[in-house]
Amino acid sequence: MIILAVLFVIYGVFASVPVCPTSPFSKPSSSPFTVSYPDAVYNLPILFPDNFQCEYQISVPENWFAEIEMFLNPNRSMAVPPVTVIDAFQINSSAPPIEIHVNQTDTVPFMHNTNKAGKFIITADTQVSMTVITSKTYMDLRGVLIYDGTKFLGSAYNLYLSKKQMVSSGNQMTVEVLSDGGSYYLPALLWQDYSNTRDIVQYLDTQCFLDHNCGAYSLDASKGPVALQSISPDYVYNRPAQDILMSVQGAGSLDVFMGGVTKDKKNSIVIYNAATSSPYLPQQFVAPLKTYLLTYGQATLNITRKSFEFGRTTGFPRKGFIQSNYYGQLKAKQDGNGVIRAPEGSSDAKFKVKIGFADMAGNTIFELQGTRNGENTFYQMFNSTNLPDLNNAYSISGDTLTVFYYSKDSYTTGMFLRFEVNPA
Repeated sequence: MIILAVLFVIYGVFASVPVCPTSPFSKPSSSPFTVSYPDAVYNLPILFPDNFQCEYQISVPENWFAEIEMFLNPNRSMAVPPVTVIDAFQINSSAPPIEIHVNQTDTVPFMHNTNKAGKFIITADTQVSMTVITSKTYMDLRGVLIYDGTKFLGSAYNLYLSKKQMVSSGNQMTVEVLSDGGSYYLPALLWQDYSNTRDIVQYLDTQCFLDHNCGAYSLDASKGPVALQSISPDYVYNRPAQDILMSVQGAGSLDVFMGGVTKDKKNSIVIYNAATSSPYLPQQFVAPLKTYLLTYGQATLNITRKSFEFGRTTGFPRKGFIQSNYYGQLKAKQDGNGVIRAPEGSSDAKFKVKIGFADMAGNTIFELQGTRNGENTFYQMFNSTNLPDLNNAYSISGDTLTVFYYSKDSYTTGMFLRFEVNPA
């Protein structure tokens, strides 16, 4: 163990403030392996000026760790502590690294939180792209260090402030998480192959809570594509969350990906023209990760996680879709549902439903229901022996359309349908 002792004093007879060290503190050659800074720790104290800033580097040999101790001698009582310790990081350099592989064909970036300290070596087909998504715990990102080989690129906090992606020069990146996180809603570290994200000039993020408004996000793609990454609070367990895109105001083209951006767009679920998007909104997107990519123009996206907002229809006509929670991403136990209502003040509407895909394997059930004042006007339940019609649209009258898809214990590739709401 190496100990670095640092003294901050605020009152008394003082020595001059030392110059910030230009080289790292190294392990002494003999016990007790303690380095004191400044030299006056045990002699004349030093008064550091207000807002004093200095960068200290500590060189830690393999199989050793460093501990920092701070000594404070205020010589008088104070209502507010003059020094606050924000972080204390400990790294065990002897622990084996965790190896991660990301491919050009991945539709979902590899996602990891900061809950466990350790070293990660990420290998890509071409180059590694790293981004971050965070909420109120963004300061945890200071303890995540990013390297391109032996070259230090910066911390994940630097990456968060830059609103860009960090990219390796070769096909590997090394990331060290120095401290175990203490919060449930931890920042997410995302890695994917750079061939998919090469053109993106800015990254924004949101990790809002369920049944809350996420807010309005301004995207300016005048200098290149801009991505807004939206993640589920339970992304660590690969649990989906629903975003409801309420409005797209401005100009430009918005591409929505279930997962991360891919160059072949195989997981792109819809593309909006901002100027003509109104009849297609609100729209619900369900996945652990969604990426909104504005390819050109300037637009503001309004997103909420209040689930009832998806059911509201503000006027005729309305068009949209309903998807299962992992549709287009992976085979899993899936469900999908939606309740679409006629506009307020309209007692009746005509719903047109066109099923594009439905995996009815195993015990999966799929229900379509139309109601008027709570009474059924239409009901059909599909299963593995009674399959839905994928060639023709269903016409349903009433004030409410309800869709329910549940795969029970079966692993399926999910369900996707389009709907329209028109006057009766």
